[in-house]
Amino acid sequence: MWVGTEGGLALLDVPTGRFLRRLATDTVPRLPSARVRALHRERDGSLWAGFYDGGVARLSADRRSVEAHRHDDRNPTSLTAGPVRAILRDSGGRLWVGTAGGLDLLQEDGSFHHYVHR
Repeated sequence: MWVGTEGGLALLDVPTGRFLRRLATDTVPRLPSARVRALHRERDGSLWAGFYDGGVARLSADRRSVEAHRHDDRNPTSLTAGPVRAILRDSGGRLWVGTAGGLDLLQEDGSFHHYVHR
């Protein structure tokens, strides 16, 4: 079972209570941040992590690569700024990311559509 911590992701072996692996900003693959606040496991075994200091990352099922998405002030279709609070894939297969700044929907091209409460 993967656990999000202040120091990154840790793989917990539940029967023994031991942590088997750790992923953080100083490991390979490298996470874009260590302060994990949200997790979502995909059917294919990949894992999405959302971070307190913003951004989400998808860890591949083989745990060899990380695809990161962060806010970029120069790109209006980047992820909304702020801590990530939730990640969910809905019944239609769409990935939603809840941040302190609003709700974002990941598009097929890697951009985000923003839903912001005003």
